[in-house]
Amino acid sequence: MAEVTRENLLKLDKGISKLFAKAMEERKAEGLYKLIATIIKTKNPTGTYTWLGDFPAMAEWVDARQLKELQAHVYEIVKKDYETSFSVTRDDVIFDNLSTVSIKVDALVEAVIDHYDALVTDLIVTNGNCYDGKKFFATHTKGSGDDAVDYTNLTNHKLNKDNVFTVVAKMKAIKRDDGKTSFGVKPNVLVYAADLEQEALKITGADISGGDSNEAKGMLKPICVNGMAAGTWAVLDCTRSLKPFIIQITREAKAPERNDGDLFKNKKVHFGIDTMDNAGYGLWEFAHFCDGTEPEAQEAA
Repeated sequence: MAEVTRENLLKLDKGISKLFAKAMEERKAEGLYKLIATIIKTKNPTGTYTWLGDFPAMAEWVDARQLKELQAHVYEIVKKDYETSFSVTRDDVIFDNLSTVSIKVDALVEAVIDHYDALVTDLIVTNGNCYDGKKFFATHTKGSGDDAVDYTNLTNHKLNKDNVFTVVAKMKAIKRDDGKTSFGVKPNVLVYAADLEQEALKITGADISGGDSNEAKGMLKPICVNGMAAGTWAVLDCTRSLKPFIIQITREAKAPERNDGDLFKNKKVHFGIDTMDNAGYGLWEFAHFCDGTEPEAQEAA
C-alpha cells in the first residue's frame, strides 16, 4: 500500500501517460474521420483554404508549360476548443490500482476518436457552406458564360442498387472548369443511416440482388453513420489526397494532465485533455447526398 505523496503522484502521472500513449497507438487506425476526411495540422487558429477552387490537373504541354493560378475562392476553418477529463480516486493512488485507471484512459482515447468522427459526420447532416459559398450538397456551377455547366450533388433517390449506379455515374460525369477534362471522381465509399443497414450491406456485399447477379458488390465500402436521418445516404470519393471533408487540428490530444486541487477534500484527483480543432468541407465534387424522399414507383395498371 502506498501513501499519497508527491513521488507517488508523479508515478501515477507517468503510468497514465504510458497508458494513454499505448491506447493511442493501438487505436491509431480507428476512426471514420481518417477515411473520409483530410487531416490538416496547423499552428494557426484559422486555416484559410484559397486553393480549394481549383484542384491541380495536368494540362496539355503545347509550346511551354501552362501554369494556371488558383481561383480566388476563400474558405476558412476556425478552431474551436474542446476538453474532457476523468477522475482517479485517492484509493486508486494508495493501492496503486492502475488496472481500473487503464479502463478510464481507454475511454478517454475513445472519446477523442468519437470527437473527430462527430466533427466530420455533423458536416454531412448539417450541410453547411463550402468553398464556392453554396451549401456543400446543392447545385454548383463549373465554368463561366456560355461554357457554364450546372451539377447537383443533392438528389432524392432511395437506396437501391440501380440508384447507386445512377449516383456513381453522375459523379464520374463531372468535368473541370474547361468543360472538357474529367474531374476524375472515383466513388469508393457508401455512408448511410442506421435504418438502411440491411439494404446497404446487400448492395455492397451480396452475390445476388433481386434475383440477379449483383454488379455493385465490392464497388463501395459501406459505413453506417448513426447521426444521419432515416432514409438518407451518400456516396463519397475518398481515394484522393483531398477528401470530401477536412479535419483541421491546431492542438492534438496529449497525455492527460493532473489537477489534484481536491485530492484531500473530495478524495479524487482529476486528469484532463484539451484539443483545438474543427472540421470543414473539401470538394463537393467528391460527395453526393440522397435524402431518400423519392416517391415509390407506381405499378402499371
